[in-house]
Amino acid sequence: MSKKEQARIAFVYPGVLAPGVNIGEPTPGLATICNHFPSEQLLSVNFGVIGFNGIDNYSLEIEVLFEEESVSVITDDKKIYQYQPQWSGEGDFVATMTILQPFIAKGSGYYTIEATLLFKDTNPNAVWEAIDVRRSYFAVAKEWRNGLDGST
Repeated sequence: MSKKEQARIAFVYPGVLAPGVNIGEPTPGLATICNHFPSEQLLSVNFGVIGFNGIDNYSLEIEVLFEEESVSVITDDKKIYQYQPQWSGEGDFVATMTILQPFIAKGSGYYTIEATLLFKDTNPNAVWEAIDVRRSYFAVAKEWRNGLDGST
């Protein structure tokens, strides 16, 4: 099996993005509050990758979907806020990372995070090729409560 075939997205999920919480903390954030629609929001996306070979080029695209339509805000300012790589004695590679992805909240409901891992070898004429895709989900609403009876 080639290193290209071994490179994979291990996981992808929304993280908590709130005052007092560091970007990249591992707690999943499934419930997002949005007071009015449409509005631009920021989503903390935690993900892990495995199997990079250190020679070829890899990239990750994150897209947010609502009702199967992209609601991602295109930005050239993709900054990795948390990056924790590890290498084994045998040369295996794993890493966890976090980025912030802006999106337009169009309404209450379930949203999809789609992460696509791209690969390009070192050939100057090589083009980016999608080699792995993972999906995760979160929900947006004007309010969230802990009990069915209306208690918070």
